[in-house]
Amino acid sequence: KGTNVAPGQNFTCNTSGPVTARISGFKQIPKNEKTMALYVATYGPILVGLNAMPFETYIGGVMSATSCGTGPVDSAMAIVGYNMEAETPYWILKNSWSTSWGEEGYAFLEFGKNACDIDEMAFTAFAAKI
Repeated sequence: KGTNVAPGQNFTCNTSGPVTARISGFKQIPKNEKTMALYVATYGPILVGLNAMPFETYIGGVMSATSCGTGPVDSAMAIVGYNMEAETPYWILKNSWSTSWGEEGYAFLEFGKNACDIDEMAFTAFAAKI
């Protein structure tokens, strides 16, 4: 389920169900967008660290690399897919700020130009069944 947590707020996970797995490790994905895309296609979503400021006013469309600006990494989003068939290829990012943000909780960010330094902090986690 999504959360309605604004940037900078804390939240508590719902742990009403049984715990069936634990995070057993993590791995940084190489700093290369094509490698990241291959990883997403093969294994599923990855997490990326980004500066949240350019995304605070995002309402839709493909955000260009030039609109990112600079700033510290202070937020994380999940890359859940990409579209290479579009006129401007883009990443599909899922945010936790609620479905009222962006396009139903998603953002589209230009692919192939390291927009918002998207390849600087890309990670995946490994889970171990309990």
